[in-house]
Amino acid sequence: MSDDQAERLRLAQLKSVSELTTVTMLAGFLNSSVMLLMFGRGPLGNLFSLWAIALYCVMGYIMITHVRHQGQAQTLSSEARMRRFTRGSTLIGVFWAIVPLMSFPVGDDMAFALAGIILTATMFGGVLLIGRMPDAAMGFVLPIIVGMLAALQIQQDPHNDLLSIITIVYGAMLYFGSRLAYTQFADQHLSQDALEHQTEVIGLLLRDFEENASDMLWQTDAEGVITELPQMVASHHTGSIWNALVGENFLQQFQSSDTLEALMAAIGDRHPFKDIAVKTEREGVTCWWSVTGRPLFQNGRFEGYRGVISDITQARKIEAQIDFMAHHDELTGLANRNSFTRALRALESTRSSKDGEWFIVWFGLDRFKWVNDTVGHEAGDEMLRAVADRLRTLVSENGFVSRISGDEFALVDHASDYAAIRGRVDHYMAALEKPYSIWDSLLTCRASAGVKILPHGIYDTAKVLKQADTALHAAKLRERGSWCMFDHTMEERMRGERQLEAELQNAIDNNELELFFQPIVDAETRAVVACESLLRWNHPQRGILGPEGFIEFAEDNGLITRIGSWTLRKAIESAARLPDDIRVAINVSPVQIHSEDLLPTLVNALATSGVDPSRIELEITESVMINDAKFTMQRLGQIQNLGVRIALDDFGTGFSSLSYLRQFPFDKLKIDKCFTEELETDEDSRAITRATLSLAKALKMRCTGEGVETPGQADFLRDNGCAELQGFMFSRPQPIEKLGHLMTISPPVAMATDTDKVVALSERPAKTKRSIKKFNERETG
Repeated sequence: MSDDQAERLRLAQLKSVSELTTVTMLAGFLNSSVMLLMFGRGPLGNLFSLWAIALYCVMGYIMITHVRHQGQAQTLSSEARMRRFTRGSTLIGVFWAIVPLMSFPVGDDMAFALAGIILTATMFGGVLLIGRMPDAAMGFVLPIIVGMLAALQIQQDPHNDLLSIITIVYGAMLYFGSRLAYTQFADQHLSQDALEHQTEVIGLLLRDFEENASDMLWQTDAEGVITELPQMVASHHTGSIWNALVGENFLQQFQSSDTLEALMAAIGDRHPFKDIAVKTEREGVTCWWSVTGRPLFQNGRFEGYRGVISDITQARKIEAQIDFMAHHDELTGLANRNSFTRALRALESTRSSKDGEWFIVWFGLDRFKWVNDTVGHEAGDEMLRAVADRLRTLVSENGFVSRISGDEFALVDHASDYAAIRGRVDHYMAALEKPYSIWDSLLTCRASAGVKILPHGIYDTAKVLKQADTALHAAKLRERGSWCMFDHTMEERMRGERQLEAELQNAIDNNELELFFQPIVDAETRAVVACESLLRWNHPQRGILGPEGFIEFAEDNGLITRIGSWTLRKAIESAARLPDDIRVAINVSPVQIHSEDLLPTLVNALATSGVDPSRIELEITESVMINDAKFTMQRLGQIQNLGVRIALDDFGTGFSSLSYLRQFPFDKLKIDKCFTEELETDEDSRAITRATLSLAKALKMRCTGEGVETPGQADFLRDNGCAELQGFMFSRPQPIEKLGHLMTISPPVAMATDTDKVVALSERPAKTKRSIKKFNERETG
């Protein structure tokens, strides 16, 4: 039994014996009175009187308590009440157990027999009345049997041995009888409980069907008035709506539509009809019903219609939703690209010369991928919805807006002339530039835009859309957050840029990327202490390209993470070829910092190369801290736990915040070359550089001066506490093989394959093993 079933069974037991409490107590009063009459005048009369009075008091207390609590809420649990009842039954049994001890030794044979009969009847009556609680029944019977056996043995009569055996047999019979009575009662109760449960379930199912069934029967007379259904039909589910509409015209319940006219025609011709969808309104809610009916004839005389109505409102809503999803963007609710294209085609025939000029504005959100990577995709979705809402308010009444793709939107609007178009586009751009409130935070995500004026007359829709997209790309290349009007010179330029983007896709697979290294020297001794790895693209036709020629494409098309991982592995692999006292600096992009691949790539590269992690410096820029600084700090801490150094590059040129230096212990600050190159001519640059070096010294951070080209610059940096220098004065960036005149370069060593990236721990340098082990313990701890 479950706990609930056991609880209900205990309550049923208590109820059963409670209903018989009065009878039980009256039987007890009767039997005790008989015993008092029989032995009250004998030698133990006073003792019997005391016994009877005590028993009367106990039974009276039980009766009064039962009557007082009858019909009242019980404060005790069912288990506690059963234990209390068992204790009461046992107490009464103890009182009756005294009887044979007092009566058997002093009475004659007749009194002895009568006492035995009364005791036996008392035991059997008690089991009969309270047997559904076997513990209470045996608590009552067992003391009496013990008392009888003790009294029989005290007399030391050989005949009493047989009576003792009979008493024990009676006791066993009473025990098994009470258990059998309880088992039968429990089985009956559980069966009744199961039946009630099944009845309740069936009732719930029937009520649920009656409340939720969508089919309703209906019937009209020859005049089209709704009538009551015949009894044999009304026994089915008819629906409370139609019961309330008896006496009203059937066709007047529906709103005017083409389908209603079809229904009226069928009824007018007295033809059967099936599944005609009509619209109605009930309690202010529009509903759709599917109506099926057939005419009724009696002896050739038309008597009306009878049929079935099904509620198809939900199905219609689903169909409308599917249709909406087919033509609209699910996230923003704007028209999708297909709907936008169709609307643009329809504009050819509907536009008026009075509207002036029509134009397309193709928007692309700048750095939207950054929002997704730093704040999260849910916040990115919220921003897209906010952009859509803002564009809806910007477009004029006859214009329309669409979400073209992930972070691109398109808008078609009209203005009086070219100057007005420029004014409207400027207004759009200013509106989109305002911060967005996303989850109680202000985020800025400006947009770039391309504008295409629609030609008069017939035009190629696909072509004008492509031209607007071309103008958008031109705007992004010129300056983020700006817009460009399309002109035909852009197409040729875009073809070249897209070709470059396509070539970049294959640059890694074709081994066209390589690393150059620029030495970093000690400011005092001018000895090489480190090398910065710098990415180059050895283009088959264009020659060596610096990162400024392709990194932006990589960021736009998502290749930056893959290129960054390759750079990280290659730079650490190259570090193994340099002397053990030479560090290697590696630039890491903001997107790569937030990539899930960064830490596994770094750990595997260190493991396969065996390079001491303290020889690796990851250089980040201040822009990494702009969004989600908390996550960035956590990620940089994980990298430092490996033993890898962290350097803050281009300090002072971006979104500088001294709080970052306080929150995170950078190993190094790098002074940007824009300050270094003006040290000899500009006092402000000298002041900023001195302040930076003083700050780094106070925070126990090393400093590297970039872009050093003259002895004067080098001396100034050295004299003001700069520890390291880097620039053309010492060496230009070169392939690693061409740095042999500055340091010893070891030959390349075959690295582990993809299937065997992590070498055995025993084969790694001790410091590398400790760093990786420490990192793994922290990550899994």
